[in-house]
Amino acid sequence: MLRHLYRCALRLHPSAFRIRFGEEMLSIFDLTKGRLPRFLLLMDSILSLTRQWTLRPEFWNELPTASRKQVALDGMPCFSTLDPFRPRAAALIHGLVLTAALFVVTCFAIRYSWIRVLDIHVPAFEFEGSASARPGASPSELRGASGSESQQKRTPPASQSQTSSPHLYVEPLPVEAEVTAETKVERSNLRTSNSSSGTPVPVLGSLEIRLRSYAGTFLSSSPRMTISIEIRGDALVMKREGLPERTLSPLSQTTFLVENSEGSQVQFASESDGKFQRLELFEPGRRITARRR
Repeated sequence: MLRHLYRCALRLHPSAFRIRFGEEMLSIFDLTKGRLPRFLLLMDSILSLTRQWTLRPEFWNELPTASRKQVALDGMPCFSTLDPFRPRAAALIHGLVLTAALFVVTCFAIRYSWIRVLDIHVPAFEFEGSASARPGASPSELRGASGSESQQKRTPPASQSQTSSPHLYVEPLPVEAEVTAETKVERSNLRTSNSSSGTPVPVLGSLEIRLRSYAGTFLSSSPRMTISIEIRGDALVMKREGLPERTLSPLSQTTFLVENSEGSQVQFASESDGKFQRLELFEPGRRITARRR
């Protein structure tokens, strides 16, 4: 009677569970002697029945036939193959949501991260051999060629000076001034004009600066600002609203260094009718362009 009830309890188990453990459990029951141990096995089978149908969903479905051990055909071994896997629609939706969330978090992390990539500009220097230094040249020719090359290096073109970074300041090397016939004529003409105007002119090496071509009032639209360049003795003075006066020290014919200021420079351009029509003020972090009023 107990064996009949035990077999009924085994038949009520899921089919996958019966295939794996049915024969083993029945053999254990047959080998057990005594009514009390068999009754305990019957209670255990009923408890197992409740557990399998409530807590073990993997045994609810039948085992697929492809997962069983295949029988050899004509004496040749058969190798089992995997069934085609097809993910559930719910799993695809969950994966899509997780992928979109990860993408959005990554974009926000890159955009608002505290790590900033610094854009560092390293100045490049090119060294070109002098074409005028040829064998058999006289010392006077070599001296004149070196003087013209040094003059070209000290006065860069306006396009190059405008595109250069305002934060980079290289002090020019002193170059020995050479007196030629043209410079003598130019000096004599400038002396006559300066004596008539009564304005002294500072000289940097062989470079003579005409102060009147720089003096005037310049207006800037962005930001709105008025910059005045005045002549004080033998130097130029820059005046701005709300700021103290600054003396300008010449670096070249169009570039001046603002004294008592960190790396600030003033550059003049677009000369017409003997006066510069545009002024560019380079300060740390910004560049101001003003035109003559």
